[in-house]
Amino acid sequence: MENLTALEQARQLFARSWAAYSQGELQEAERLTLEAKAIWEKEMGPESLPVSTCLNNLGRICEETDRPEEGIEWHRKALALRKKLLGDHPETAFCYGNLGTALAAYGKFEEAIDMLSAAITTFEKCGNTNGHDVEGYKKNLAVCINALSRPGG
Repeated sequence: MENLTALEQARQLFARSWAAYSQGELQEAERLTLEAKAIWEKEMGPESLPVSTCLNNLGRICEETDRPEEGIEWHRKALALRKKLLGDHPETAFCYGNLGTALAAYGKFEEAIDMLSAAITTFEKCGNTNGHDVEGYKKNLAVCINALSRPGG
């Protein structure tokens, strides 16, 4: 990779991280994502879309490696950055949904409801009223509402 520009290196590292993630090689995916993130932060600044994508992916990796609290924090950072950079946008809605889903999986249903509702509302503001992501977040929202309505919920 020595003849590549730093941004090309970051793109290649990120592509390799996605391949590793897809193959279930989560430690390698995390390592490569962190490397790509570091390059993008240096070259583009800490507040760039590629960095936000890395943050989101790190959240998923942490969730899948039994580190839910760390995953939630990565998702919070990704969402804050997407809100700042994009405002109401499908990518922001996606980050709301990922955070909400992570919170629900960790049993934080009240905050999960807020995040999943925000995901759906943001998608609707962007003209997306259905589709795979929207339907998935609606199902997750129903699960959270149901969990809170049960005794002890």
